[in-house]
Amino acid sequence: MTYATDPRVDAYIDALPDWQQAICREVRDLVHAADDEVTETIKRTRQPYFVLEGNICALLAAKDHVNVFLYDGAIVPDPEGIITGGHDNATARTVAIRPGETINAPALTAMFRQIIANNRAGGWRKLRRDAQPRPASSRPPALSPTFGSRRAAAGRPALCDPGSMTKRICVTGASGRAGRVTVAELLAHGYEVAATDQVKPPHDIGANVLLADLTDHGQAAEVLAGTDAVVHLANIPAPEIHTPATTFNANMAMNFNVFLAAAQVRLERVVWASSETTLGLPFDVPPRYAPVDEDHYPFPTTTYALSKVASETIAAHIAGWSGVPFTGLRFSNILGPADYEHFPSYWPDPQARKWNLWGYIDERDAAAACRLALEAPAEGSASYIIAAADTVMNRSSASLLKEVFPGVPLTRDVGEFGSLLATDRAATALGA
Repeated sequence: MTYATDPRVDAYIDALPDWQQAICREVRDLVHAADDEVTETIKRTRQPYFVLEGNICALLAAKDHVNVFLYDGAIVPDPEGIITGGHDNATARTVAIRPGETINAPALTAMFRQIIANNRAGGWRKLRRDAQPRPASSRPPALSPTFGSRRAAAGRPALCDPGSMTKRICVTGASGRAGRVTVAELLAHGYEVAATDQVKPPHDIGANVLLADLTDHGQAAEVLAGTDAVVHLANIPAPEIHTPATTFNANMAMNFNVFLAAAQVRLERVVWASSETTLGLPFDVPPRYAPVDEDHYPFPTTTYALSKVASETIAAHIAGWSGVPFTGLRFSNILGPADYEHFPSYWPDPQARKWNLWGYIDERDAAAACRLALEAPAEGSASYIIAAADTVMNRSSASLLKEVFPGVPLTRDVGEFGSLLATDRAATALGA
């Protein structure tokens, strides 16, 4: 059959051993044959993806097999049992194909066609959401299927079996706000958690918290030993808590030590907390455009933000040296249900929360983003904005931008209350 090819996908496949080339080409032919509107592209720097109104599948060559990641949300039937890993995974399941194995072309094609049909019907997230009873709430529905909003935060996905994914996860900063909910999220999805922090948590979090100072490289290496991956959240979490020099030095020491130790012990994945501040917060200098996306990086205006920009650079280099994938999450202001009662106090004064374009992220969605970053296909180093689909305000985002930042262009329609922090890339990469 003939179809439009992407030369970058050709280059990826051509660089593989002959047996992996053959597998990738057969899978490529099958997904294009499933629908003549399928297109191919490269995401996460060099990984082949096949898309039609959403991701269908991705290819990732490993040492002794080729992974075909199926973006089906675990809702497409697999009657012939071709799935080999990530069973019931909330984002992408895996078909691992080894040398000499015959691809079950009819079964794989059937799954491709069902994924495409689901994409055309709005995507597996919508289908799963529509199939579940909604909790009673006076709040209107979320504005987009990215990381949701305070208006649709109730309910979490069903438990998943990590399968061949990482199972024992070190969570640093486990006693903090983001750390506690991340530990809970991972435990609820079947992971083992090795939690660490400098202080004990205010209450039982379901896992023992090992006290360790990550500014000491030896302690960082010790807490990572025996784990498969790390969610690194331990940092001074904002500017103006400590002196600028203390903030920068402490964060840099913790991040470098964890990143280097992760490479030395050969972890499968590093997920870590970067920050929205790398994009220009608190916007004393207005943003160049809105919604602000990853292309607005780097624009640090504090030593805290500079510590995150420098850490992203370090992550990229250590990922390149070691082959360990790094995913940085540029979290917006992390809030919880108890904070929502304060939102009306922001409404009279649009200046009060202009510092991050009125954005936020629910703590439970921040935790889900950490888990999704562990489970999504990854290669190299990448960082993504993690924010809610809406703002903290009760008026249109376009009017807020026009009033507070006159002259800053709105580059696309975001909906009435849509976030001015773009999460499209995170949704695509993490399957959020």
